[in-house]
Amino acid sequence: MEGVLRYKKFDPNAVNQIFYIVPVNNSTGLNETCILYNNYSGKAIDIPGGTFEHGERLIQYEANKRFNQRWRWVKHGGGYLLQSVLNGQCIDIAEERKDPGSKVVQWDKTGGSNQQWRTVPCGQGVWKIESVHAPGQYLTIKNDSSDDGGKLEINNNNGPTQVWRIQGYVPH
Repeated sequence: MEGVLRYKKFDPNAVNQIFYIVPVNNSTGLNETCILYNNYSGKAIDIPGGTFEHGERLIQYEANKRFNQRWRWVKHGGGYLLQSVLNGQCIDIAEERKDPGSKVVQWDKTGGSNQQWRTVPCGQGVWKIESVHAPGQYLTIKNDSSDDGGKLEINNNNGPTQVWRIQGYVPH
């Protein structure tokens, strides 16, 4: 179950009172998050196995809306960090590389330009996610794969996997 459980004082006279559950529709913390779906494959950016391992390469995977696919945009420097709701790590270009095909991993929040991104509108409800660190390079799926496990990278090839649908919060 995704959400927040809130405590209500136990009433020993209420036989049916086990839990008091409050809907999370108005939960600001979750409403300010998003899921990034690749427009070509329909799959979401995913932390494989929900790992906390530093440097784990990010993939696309069938959408499950769990926290390992949920991200928070955090304004920083000339762009935004994409920070995992699951573990607080950020989407990061490995080794601060700038060349096409560079791996995209999760890493502790450093605020470096290799963790900064900006949205570029490219049609109704779809975006490219451009690296601040390597302008002209966009978040892409390696070899334009549409398979589960397709690896994230940056690239400037204008391929079909550079376009994303963002469900939830989109920075302006």
